[in-house]
Amino acid sequence: MKVPTGKAQVGAQLILEHRSSTLQPGAFAMSMNSDIYCGDVTLTDKPEVLNQIELNVANNVPSSIIQRSKVSALSWGINHYQFPTDYDIILGSDIVYKKREYHLLLKTLQHLSNQNTIIYICSKMREFMGAMNFHEKLIPQHFNSEIVHSVPEKEINLYKVTKKVPGAY
Repeated sequence: MKVPTGKAQVGAQLILEHRSSTLQPGAFAMSMNSDIYCGDVTLTDKPEVLNQIELNVANNVPSSIIQRSKVSALSWGINHYQFPTDYDIILGSDIVYKKREYHLLLKTLQHLSNQNTIIYICSKMREFMGAMNFHEKLIPQHFNSEIVHSVPEKEINLYKVTKKVPGAY
């Protein structure tokens, strides 16, 4: 998938793109290359794992674009307000895993996005973790959502999510 240039954020939890930026886990950062890394990128995760993400960036992001990346701590529902609200793309991989924190994740996604933001969330549909409930009941309260790819034998879905426009149906 070719990502447009813009503003994004990458973290062990999410990726956001500002036509020049991104947020996702260390494993994703390792797969980034100049074809998809087309904007300013912020990789985020919990404070205790930032050293690993910094190491992944140093070892895997081409030197010609490394200055466009930054690593930052993001704690859902706590410091999200320190991040911009105008991301173009947000990517989240395996971020739906703690039922008791779903409201914090939603609050964070609402802050980081606007009506033009496209959010992609890749989830293993673990019933015991409430992934189905998150995607089918909680996300639709604030966002439009559709499955754009599925791997049924592994119970993995990729969702495309956009913020609902107030007053629209």
